[in-house]
Amino acid sequence: MAELETTPLPAEHTDTQTIKMSDTDSQNVRHHHNSNKEHIDKEEPLAHTDQHPLSVTELLASCPEARQYAVRKIESFADVIAHARILAPMIGIDDRTYQTAQDRIGPLATATTIWAMMQFYDRIKKAGAYFRALTVGSKSEGFDPVRLIRQLAASHDLRTDNCPRTT
Repeated sequence: MAELETTPLPAEHTDTQTIKMSDTDSQNVRHHHNSNKEHIDKEEPLAHTDQHPLSVTELLASCPEARQYAVRKIESFADVIAHARILAPMIGIDDRTYQTAQDRIGPLATATTIWAMMQFYDRIKKAGAYFRALTVGSKSEGFDPVRLIRQLAASHDLRTDNCPRTT
């Protein structure tokens, strides 16, 4: 058997802290699993509430003021949101305020709030400030646009029930 000849390593390779791996770095990458599922395609609810979800039909019946400005038929929640984006600047809500509300409470809740505000817009002095307070400001804690729509529907029903009949 031949004896192995040992030669000292150059000084640059004597550092015991540095370890050179022989395989490529890609073999050492670990897979990370995210246990929080994202549901991108699912339609989000109008608001977090114990009440039943609001339907497009109920929204249309509760908010005739907003509905009358629609240039096309409102048939889905996507139509509701698109129409709210048109209504918002008409009542003094700028794009930044709208986007902030949408980020905070969601696109459908933001749109529903705009629709509801159209019902009593004539009684609001500063619609932009009122909208900001409801959706992201001091009054936003506990604000539920579904409850507001249902209150509007109830008050609308009371007004139509008290109208004299002309038959």
